[in-house]
Amino acid sequence: MSPTALPFETEYCAEIDSTNAELFRRPTLPADPLWLVAGRQTRGRGQHGRPWLSRPGASLTASLALERTRPAGLGSLPLVAGVAIADALAGFGVPVRLKWPNDIYAPAALPDPQPAWAKAGGILCEARARGDLTRIVVGVGLNLAAPPAEEIDQAATGLFTGPPPLEAVAEAVGRSLVAAIALLLEQGFAPLHARWSALDLLAGEQVTVHPVVDGPAWTGTARGIDAAGALRVERDDTGTVEPLLSGRVSIRMRTPPTTGVRPDADQGHPPADSPLRR
Repeated sequence: MSPTALPFETEYCAEIDSTNAELFRRPTLPADPLWLVAGRQTRGRGQHGRPWLSRPGASLTASLALERTRPAGLGSLPLVAGVAIADALAGFGVPVRLKWPNDIYAPAALPDPQPAWAKAGGILCEARARGDLTRIVVGVGLNLAAPPAEEIDQAATGLFTGPPPLEAVAEAVGRSLVAAIALLLEQGFAPLHARWSALDLLAGEQVTVHPVVDGPAWTGTARGIDAAGALRVERDDTGTVEPLLSGRVSIRMRTPPTTGVRPDADQGHPPADSPLRR
């Protein structure tokens, strides 16, 4: 599927509280998907309501909205969005890895070899029923430049070392998201499963699983995702492999992410058989 084949509308605003919130406030949407890009968000949020900081010119904060009748397969939407973003960034020679279910990681700044990867962005997917229709909103926050250390509480990095091409990245990410979501709604997660698995940051890593609602944390080794996109974790205490759903657990790596070799820029291009290859 070619991302250039599917139409969508782009709207820019200088400042807004939250692009996700704004797209849910609107009484109607255009016929084609709407890609709302904000120069700055004042109340951006990530998974579990955590705040997401944005910096004008140094961050991409945007959301894509569309409506469909009784859509299926939305449980794997964050994974599909991650593949779309990774393939869009690969067009700029920027390699990334995906941390289940909705985080974007990029090579950490040299020369420090550890951790090999640091967080560079996140995805927030939401869906709400409106009569016979379901409004689907996919929020994206990307650090195009590395954030100042004093503003963050975890290892983070930027996607570009020079002046970030904000408008070009916004266009490419929006176009890739539209294509990926269309593929999900038409064919399910299966066509994108292998591509996501190739970008899996957690595969083989030791992790700690924190239930969101209640229950004690436990440890294990990540063993990839199943056909539906659930994370498979082999428990240290029992040796059994449990499939985990994204809305019910929080995953923490027990050691710095070292999966794979720190890539050079020319390793960022998606494989020729990527479902979203241009």
